Amino acid sequence: YSLSEQTKNILSALANDLKIIIFCEKSNFRRYHDLMSRYVNESSKVDYKLVDLDRSPGMVKEYGISHAGNTLVKYGSKQTIIPYPSEENLINGIIKVTRSANKVIFFLNGHGENSIKDKDERRGFSVVGECLKRECYDIKQISLRNGKKIPDEASLLIVNSPKTKFCESEIRSLGNFLKNGGSVFFLIDPFADVGLSSFLSENGVRLGEDIIVDKENRIVGWDALLPI
Repeated sequence: YSLSEQTKNILSALANDLKIIIFCEKSNFRRYHDLMSRYVNESSKVDYKLVDLDRSPGMVKEYGISHAGNTLVKYGSKQTIIPYPSEENLINGIIKVTRSANKVIFFLNGHGENSIKDKDERRGFSVVGECLKRECYDIKQISLRNGKKIPDEASLLIVNSPKTKFCESEIRSLGNFLKNGGSVFFLIDPFADVGLSSFLSENGVRLGEDIIVDKENRIVGWDALLPI
């Protein structure tokens, strides 16, 4: 097992000392020593400590530890508690305490877009929203009706499968956001005329009416265009 490139890059960018304290049973000390040695080997800024839950009730109470495996990640004056020290949890905790502020991603609504609040397995985007939150992004929704401006705090605007046409004032808002250095991620369904083709073309993107078909992985006896 080796650390991912993302983890290595984040560890190599540490400017100050990072402290990781894992609260666990003594029987798990060896396993967590092996885990944390990878982080220490990757960056001299990383220091860790294993705390026996049974022998350290004072520290457990001080940091509000509730379960074995709870881990404190501390960087300067900022700290956070993660449920257990998997690589994903650790790197998200490190990002949280080392970032000066969380980046904000806006999801556009008002055109029947797939919602980050919708838990439907086929059309819902709640899983995407939760994944982004775990990566320490702040998630918000916005409508551009009546020429509303996209906030300066937006690191990214996601236009996710709109169903109805955009009006001129909305397209102007998108254009102004791009001109001011903003980023927009468009997810447009094939054959969906939502009034963005000309706008995208002006910005160097050709919106084709194409479908990717996997002829190998399909239900036997059914057309390849049938979604699985």
